[in-house]
Amino acid sequence: MYFFHQFIGGHWEWQSWGSSSSSSGKSGKSGSSSSSSSSDDDWNSNGSDDDWSGSSSSDGWAGSGSGSYDHDEEPEIIYSKGGSVAGWKSDGWEHDGHYKADMDYVRAKVVKLIEDSERELIPKFIRMGFHDCIGGCDGCINMDNPDNAGLMEAIEPLHPIYKEFEHSYSRADIWALATLVACDMSVLDDRPEGLKFPMRYIGRKDCEGSDDMGVGGPDPKLPGNDMPTHEFLAFMKDEFGYSTEETVIVMGMHAVAVAHRSNIGFGNIGKEDGWVFEAEEYKLDNRYYKMLLDKEWEFELVHNEGKIPNRYQWYHEQEGKDERPIMTNTDMGLLLDLSGHLYTDEEGNEGAVSCVADGSHHEDDGGDYLRRRTEEDKKPKTSCPVSEETKEFLEEYALDNEAWLIDCEKVIEKMLVNKQNVKKVAY
Repeated sequence: MYFFHQFIGGHWEWQSWGSSSSSSGKSGKSGSSSSSSSSDDDWNSNGSDDDWSGSSSSDGWAGSGSGSYDHDEEPEIIYSKGGSVAGWKSDGWEHDGHYKADMDYVRAKVVKLIEDSERELIPKFIRMGFHDCIGGCDGCINMDNPDNAGLMEAIEPLHPIYKEFEHSYSRADIWALATLVACDMSVLDDRPEGLKFPMRYIGRKDCEGSDDMGVGGPDPKLPGNDMPTHEFLAFMKDEFGYSTEETVIVMGMHAVAVAHRSNIGFGNIGKEDGWVFEAEEYKLDNRYYKMLLDKEWEFELVHNEGKIPNRYQWYHEQEGKDERPIMTNTDMGLLLDLSGHLYTDEEGNEGAVSCVADGSHHEDDGGDYLRRRTEEDKKPKTSCPVSEETKEFLEEYALDNEAWLIDCEKVIEKMLVNKQNVKKVAY
């Protein structure tokens, strides 16, 4: 018994199909797009022909309870509405029928959107993918939630693509693909052989209650910016089935992020600084871990206007550089255990910290010391303890960019199937 998927009532339903139809050939590639060129109707890939399985950890990557996802599961043969085989093969998408043309064309359109934006859509699509998948990857963002501010810049350009291909893909599938393409295009140097960020899973169901663009619908609780280590790890385990290591891995995506003060209240006024230096290169690598471990960090309260609350943030300044990278307390929680040290200050501002981070936190830091102080309060405080359960992974990935990229692809794929009954397409 085989399966085909059909778009019914705003979502995909999986139906039985009596017998398989034969496949008559191989397709082109839809792998690496970081060095590809695109036009209105063509996109050339330079991906490897080899299938990629990545590395595996001792505890596997399947997670628990976050959706019907297993990275190593056997694929099912899936048929499109028209009866064509749909599937990612080791050398690209299946050639038969409209599915191959659709997928390559959709991917090419997303690539062109990113290139036309001068790559500025890369962090926006990745952020959209994460926010959409909290509560389940359902193609909906509730813009009434201030933590989603700025995401219309990712949603709006994808809407025409969704409308053109809604006969083949749900909006959630299009958003997932955009996230994967953005990740792929952000790998600029030292790409591990065969790393492609392919679309291996389809069949996500769109939410109910949103408009046609995907605005509205459920408003799931997002992780806070001032979560101590154990709370953040528990949230990511409950939401995505992530292990401690996987949580550290996905946080490394902040290497591609920039902070818009007017959207989230973090960052620097009039600038688009990120979590690392040269953030606007939108380059996916392990710099996030090196920044946490090797740099000196100061602490400050930034004052915001309107509905955006004041924020406590960490920042790093370096002589000769205009950029001023930032970290939130949740970021710093991968290095420091702030449990029992976070509090609300006398003015009602959340995220103040009652301990100081001093001393070396990296075995090979060359004598650099991580410090913490506020402009308002420089009184001596107790030292913040180190977060031992996450620090070892920071150190591991700070020293091995290739391992992190390989593991990152798995963790992103796992995120993009959260709480969805997706199917792994045929090989």
